[in-house]
Amino acid sequence: MTEIYLKRRGNLYTVRAKGHAVERADVCAAISTLLYTLAGYLANCPEVLLRKQRLLPGDAAVEFGGGKAARMAFDMITVGFLQLEQAAPGALRVTVREG
Repeated sequence: MTEIYLKRRGNLYTVRAKGHAVERADVCAAISTLLYTLAGYLANCPEVLLRKQRLLPGDAAVEFGGGKAARMAFDMITVGFLQLEQAAPGALRVTVREG
């Protein structure tokens, strides 16, 4: 199972993924796609401050800050992970924190 942790604290955002969705290559691929899409967007958006990025198999973390563009990226990735959790129960667990 992959643990997904998303946190919003003011204008700072954290997205972490730990573990593997064992026996669900499709879910692993979807998680990777979401994370790499987020990282690509953040790297190419001058309005966002990318504070940390680690994209390793089974261990990913992205931390960023900024205004509207950062908030929209965080909201989009949150919705993506929550939808994936509904589609593949037991393959990933999503935790969303505010503050």
